[in-house]
Amino acid sequence: MTDCKLLRKHICDLEEGALAPELRERLEHHLKACPSCREFALAFSAVWHSADTPDTITAGDDFWLRLQPKLNQIDSKKEATSLLQRFVPILRPAAIGVAALVAIVLGHSFGNIPNTSSQDASGISSLWQEYRLDSFDQFPEGSVADLFFEASSESSSESEAGS
Repeated sequence: MTDCKLLRKHICDLEEGALAPELRERLEHHLKACPSCREFALAFSAVWHSADTPDTITAGDDFWLRLQPKLNQIDSKKEATSLLQRFVPILRPAAIGVAALVAIVLGHSFGNIPNTSSQDASGISSLWQEYRLDSFDQFPEGSVADLFFEASSESSSESEAGS
């Protein structure tokens, strides 16, 4: 490793004085011989020591004169908010809760269709008529719905013939 790379690697330790004496002497000797590294070390040292002192920022003489009207505008806008806008954060969760409750009630009422698994074919036909679903009588031939209606009509005719 060249001394230039070594210096750049240990420049922080050199500024803090945290190097082994042999390495410190080697780097100081290199700084005397290499103008590029000497310039780099001086620039680094200036930045290193200036980082300890904070910068002071001063506002212009007219800063408060320009800021005060803007602050007054913000205060007047806050006072002008309507009563409804103050209660909107409270009303939103309440509206969501009511909508969820309505959805649950409607879902329960729409889902409360009688179980048809134990009914016979005539009961299924009457159920179709009850819910006005018998208007779907033009299904494509061979479709599942067509086969279902065909089977249910055969079952109902057999049960009527048997009675």
